Amino acid sequence: MLCAGVVQMLGRTSGPLTEEGLENIRQHKYKGGQYTKLDNLLNPLWTKSTELLPMWVPPNVVTAVGGVCHLTSLGLTMVYCPTFTEVAPAWVLQVCAVLIFSGYWLDCMDGKQARRTGSSSPLGQLFDHGCDALSLLAHFSLTAILTAPLASSFRLVVANLVILHTTFFLSQWVEYHTHELIHSLGGFGITEVISFAVVMALGLSFVDRGQGSILDMEVSLPMVGAANLSTLYMVGFVIMHMILIPCSLWLVVSQKRGAELVWALSHVAPVVAIGVVTLFGWPEEVLATHSRILCLP
Repeated sequence: MLCAGVVQMLGRTSGPLTEEGLENIRQHKYKGGQYTKLDNLLNPLWTKSTELLPMWVPPNVVTAVGGVCHLTSLGLTMVYCPTFTEVAPAWVLQVCAVLIFSGYWLDCMDGKQARRTGSSSPLGQLFDHGCDALSLLAHFSLTAILTAPLASSFRLVVANLVILHTTFFLSQWVEYHTHELIHSLGGFGITEVISFAVVMALGLSFVDRGQGSILDMEVSLPMVGAANLSTLYMVGFVIMHMILIPCSLWLVVSQKRGAELVWALSHVAPVVAIGVVTLFGWPEEVLATHSRILCLP
């Protein structure tokens, strides 16, 4: 009912949404991508957790509580690691790991609660994706406070943020054009990425993370040269997400031709431009000095 009211309200005002666009909102149905093995393992637990919720709890409340978990984690990292150069206290890593894991767990429950209560709507999915976009900052910030203090260049830290936001945008872009939200590739997806980050944060919270620690151990690799484990971790993170970019582009390019393809690719151009300017448009000293300001947008 709420979604229908919003659509009716939009229909009464002049704006960028066409009648065709409004009709697409009315008819939109969520279609998720393939589950990974870890998704299938955890799915019964997500279902059981959802069944513990009272029927009167709106799914958007579940989404909002998950969003609060992520924003609380982000707030902790901003207070205790304001420039990404500080070594975070062990309890901060532990609390942030629990908050991010809890936020993702709730994110996996809200859709189930919506179907369980018969209140699924495009507006609910939009709200969910909005909270997911904010949660990216929490995920990035947790990874950054683990690795940035010993990274060889802060530009590499910003590259992690740029690639993370770009791949998130592309997943929504692919859904817009193919009507299917892809959240995994080759048996590896969002659940695995978040689980790995949580396990890393918990594990590293019990060891030294400063100069001379295991994260500062230097390794020499072909084509990379000598670099410590913090730097190699961030390079690996960027490479892993860069693989997703051509895959996402192909999912749309393979279905579009001519003017439709040009129109679809035009949506990607501003995101690429913002990423390039963020990554290469600032001197290294500015990136390091104003890290939090650059990493919040």
